[in-house]
Amino acid sequence: MCSSMAQKSTNGGSGRLFSYPSEWPAIAQCAAAQDNSHGDFLEKILNVENDARLERQQENRKQGAG
Repeated sequence: MCSSMAQKSTNGGSGRLFSYPSEWPAIAQCAAAQDNSHGDFLEKILNVENDARLERQQENRKQGAG
């Protein structure tokens, strides 16, 4: 369940710093259930944000090429 959180659609490239702040509580619950450290929690959030950024970049490239 926790590993599938990064598989979300992007926010349409709105340019916001954080794509999924609404997911943070779920990520925190997963980190707590797995007895992860605060650093592990932050790393998971950064991974979700990075994945969203990469998806936005890929979508922008597709639009630019088409």
